[in-house]
Amino acid sequence: MSHVRPQRMAGTLSARELRHLDGCPSCTTARARILNARMALGEAARMGPPDSSPAAEARAEASIRWTRLPPAVTVRPPFFVGLGLSLAAAAGLFLSMRAPAPHPISRPSLARNGAPDVRPDRLEALVTLIGGDVQLLRDGSSGRLSLDARLGAGDRLVTAGSGRAAAQWSEGSGFLLFGDAALTLARLEPRTQRLELSHGQISVRVGPHEPGESLHVITPDHVVSVHGTWFTVAADAHTTTVEVLEGTVEVSERDGSSSTLLTAPARATFGRGRAASSALSGREAARLRAASEMNLMPWQGVDAARAASGALSIASQPAAELAVDGIVMGSTPLAVRRPLGRHYIELTRAEFRPLHQWVTVAKEQGELRLGLVQAPLKHDAESAPVEIESMVRRRASQIRACYERRLKRDPSLAGTVSLRLRVGDAGQVSRVSVDESTMPDPMVGECLRREAAGWSFSVGRNATVVYPFVFRTQ
Repeated sequence: MSHVRPQRMAGTLSARELRHLDGCPSCTTARARILNARMALGEAARMGPPDSSPAAEARAEASIRWTRLPPAVTVRPPFFVGLGLSLAAAAGLFLSMRAPAPHPISRPSLARNGAPDVRPDRLEALVTLIGGDVQLLRDGSSGRLSLDARLGAGDRLVTAGSGRAAAQWSEGSGFLLFGDAALTLARLEPRTQRLELSHGQISVRVGPHEPGESLHVITPDHVVSVHGTWFTVAADAHTTTVEVLEGTVEVSERDGSSSTLLTAPARATFGRGRAASSALSGREAARLRAASEMNLMPWQGVDAARAASGALSIASQPAAELAVDGIVMGSTPLAVRRPLGRHYIELTRAEFRPLHQWVTVAKEQGELRLGLVQAPLKHDAESAPVEIESMVRRRASQIRACYERRLKRDPSLAGTVSLRLRVGDAGQVSRVSVDESTMPDPMVGECLRREAAGWSFSVGRNATVVYPFVFRTQ
């Protein structure tokens, strides 16, 4: 026969049920538990309710404050499910009849981590990059924007010419304003951000966010709502152009008459009552990403980000394209905020020799002025450079694997590793070593060293080359 039903366990069993009970350990154990529970409930019913005391109230409040959700219950066979429901019903009936009237206990609202929710009603944004002429308008006055400024709701930024400015308000979330543009931070709150772009161009990235959180870029005629992570918006007269690099955005008429969803990679132009869209090629999307990097920082709040970073002002003669740790920032002069420590900078300009240099960012603002050397029109065949760029492209997957294997152990792993390669008479790499490194994990550099030891080149013999490899999470 099947197991004895739970509602029969506490009563008088038939001879057939008793015979089954003798040969079934599961039913024997279940019946013993039910009889013990019945005896305990009977004893509790004969006892009066305990006297309430301040200590009991404190224990109850502490228990409420620190109780955590129990782990998910695994699915039991039907027999044990029925047993559990029977016991729960009996206990609930007893408590509803015997429990004293509860004393009200005031409890603070809890955040996701169990601590009181103390998130401010307003956010502040940290300025991470400034290039050219950028003005900050606040409370009726204006002045040049600085890296020390904290941006908040109501602030207005105006860029002119080649000016650009980037700011960040949370993990992975920020904007880059560039060109002849004007932007007002209409709302900057934990769950709602509204950026009003009257003209010009802005690139926006949105990091991890919860359902219900929203970010809108408002142009004179359209509302661009975030459903994804990275996009650009350009406003000109009555036209809005949107380029989606990652994720999805929604573009709506301000009067609510129509809306369009755009999924990356895509570009669309919206006028009054009309729209035209097309897909972005891989090359176009890569170019737009490189042009709209906003120098986002590791984030645990404005104060923590400021304490863990420093400001660096870089100028060159003539102006050149600046990249820091492999990230293109724009044309010099630039002021950038970077984490404290060593960083690899590169300056490039057509017809000039590229300049590579390590710099140390400290808490005090630093200044770096560099001069570029014009490249010779003709190159001596004997001093031809090593074809390392083409080698790096051919071995890209092996080079990337050195980093990605260690990235599985540390998802935040990033940095630059510079290898010093000595190329012999036959073009083979005779010696290779790690020259400089900001990578916390030394195994990445060791893997790169082993990889480069087997390379050989057709030109650039009897030469020593230092080449940087920049790695960062996507």
